[in-house]
Amino acid sequence: MQLLVVFLLCLVVSSAIYWTVTHFWLWLLVIGGLLLAVRLVWPMVRHRWELHQVRSQRARAMRRLDDIHQQALSDVDEVVRRHDQAGGEPPSLTGK
Repeated sequence: MQLLVVFLLCLVVSSAIYWTVTHFWLWLLVIGGLLLAVRLVWPMVRHRWELHQVRSQRARAMRRLDDIHQQALSDVDEVVRRHDQAGGEPPSLTGK
């Protein structure tokens, strides 16, 4: 029984090796097709990645600018509050 299993295993392995050797051109065709697909798809992937990078940098810059703007507004509000508490007159726009 074990001899029969070994014989069948050898038959399957040898058949697989024979098929691979006789259909070598098929493997080359598959590998060539995969390489062509990667070559065609890679520029699109790279372009989308660059767009993602630009969009994320833009979003970070906008958040930073918004934070700076909010800080400036709170600083102006603080100056106005201090001026009002001191009872001072608002500065004249005409310079008189």
